[in-house]
Amino acid sequence: MHIAVRSAVDRLMYEQAVTIHLLRLAPPDAWQRPVPARDTTVAALVGQLAAEEEALAAWLGNGMPAERPSAPAEPGGLATLDATVERLRAALRSAFAAAGQLPETLPDGPLPDLWQRAALFTRARDALLEALPEAADDALVVRWKKAPEPPAAPPLAGAPSDAVAPGG
Repeated sequence: MHIAVRSAVDRLMYEQAVTIHLLRLAPPDAWQRPVPARDTTVAALVGQLAAEEEALAAWLGNGMPAERPSAPAEPGGLATLDATVERLRAALRSAFAAAGQLPETLPDGPLPDLWQRAALFTRARDALLEALPEAADDALVVRWKKAPEPPAAPPLAGAPSDAVAPGG
């Protein structure tokens, strides 16, 4: 897997894991709390994140064409927390599988777009933390809050692939 693609997928995995951890720390009634910064609920916001991750997986599966699929709007987050967490995990598995099928040599053009699309949890971080303050002191959440905003472009975008050549 190209190193820039791998770094974007690694970032997505980490941020999704912390987001799920954050959701698991919140009390059961928090799922329907409002998220003032987004004019929605926690359930709807996380449902939208799942839809965006599914769109990312589809885009990767199509070879990252110039035309990107957009995530459909979520109808208010009616699913349960467990169902939505499983949806997030399935979308991540699909994204990882699709990324693994990409060619080793990629044009630089779509890599910054991939990097930005993989930041979907970072873009929702502050809104989620505002809606779920109970988790603010958890060690994983504190570390995530301290993490700087990611750079606009993937690190090492021009680096060669770290894949082993066939027969090598």
